[in-house]
Amino acid sequence: MTVQTLKESIERLRTIIGREHHATESKRVVTKKVVLSEAERTQALLMRLEQTYDPPGHLRPEGPRHDNDFANIAQIRICPTSDELMCPISPYLPVIVPGAPHHLPAGSMERHLDAQFRLLREDLT
Repeated sequence: MTVQTLKESIERLRTIIGREHHATESKRVVTKKVVLSEAERTQALLMRLEQTYDPPGHLRPEGPRHDNDFANIAQIRICPTSDELMCPISPYLPVIVPGAPHHLPAGSMERHLDAQFRLLREDLT
């Protein structure tokens, strides 16, 4: 008799769970996933980069981040200064994506060297 009672209880629970599951699923709002083309994704990325662009050194609206923050890489000391290491503001790291904002002209050797120097220096610190 105990086994039969357990089977009936299990069946009642299955019925309740099934009913509640159906009620919950019927209330679920299915949102259609937005599919962007490659061009739209690139445009969105470039817009985001433009909005968050924070140039180096004196070009930054709030001024240099620390005592070793310069627009010209020739002025940057290779070894980081204590002021630089303790700075709470993220360093200026250029994004190497065509069309991304940068303080030097697009396609120039200076821009390429600037990006490589800053990224390599950041990797080493």
